[in-house]
Amino acid sequence: MRVLQIICILFLTLPVFAQEETTEPKKEKIPDIRMGIKSGFKLPTPVANSAFAKTIDGIADAFASYHFPVMRYFYAGGGYRYTYFQINDFKVNSSLNANLQIHSPYAVFGYERFANSRFLYGFGLKGGYSFLNFFSNSCSGVDPDSKGHGQSAWFIDPELSLSLMAGENLCFSFLFSWTIIGAEYGPENLCLPNFSGLKDSDNQGNYQFFSAGFGFTVFLGGEKKRKARYLGYYE
Repeated sequence: MRVLQIICILFLTLPVFAQEETTEPKKEKIPDIRMGIKSGFKLPTPVANSAFAKTIDGIADAFASYHFPVMRYFYAGGGYRYTYFQINDFKVNSSLNANLQIHSPYAVFGYERFANSRFLYGFGLKGGYSFLNFFSNSCSGVDPDSKGHGQSAWFIDPELSLSLMAGENLCFSFLFSWTIIGAEYGPENLCLPNFSGLKDSDNQGNYQFFSAGFGFTVFLGGEKKRKARYLGYYE
């Protein structure tokens, strides 16, 4: 009788052990994007128009922006961008000590998603207005501050980001972007009649440059816990 009782107890406890063995491991919690501040520094490389690519070297392309989620995986925001180029005296065959500085306020809309709890990737499209300021010794006779012929035009800038979290509210990113500015670069920007060794056709086409570098994002506020059904993201 005692043996029968032991058998019954073992039989009743078997499902408990089986349930413990077959219980699936807890799934990793994937965060959602949050509002925050983005900043970055990239090295620009001119690619078009032809004169722009042949006579100018990229020095710096920096930005800072604020973004906020508008629906799950999508964000919007605005920011400011500063880009600096140096005219290569050797390539223009003249001692100009010239540079180009671009100031660009912009709006941005993008897609960003966590692949797991530490890695996230995104694609953003910046659009705004650029103010291009030239400075050159060749313009000293025209302007006391040696300012060249400035320009202003629209710009667009698609950007790819690959990011790694370094804490709950901080991540670091690899950034790659392609910028198009709706204006043309030519010798008149530097108060010159022409560029040595270049044809007039080399001055045609919009400014275009590729940038690659690093950035970081500081997320503001704690982790989102309550879901906003009307927007579709966690707030």
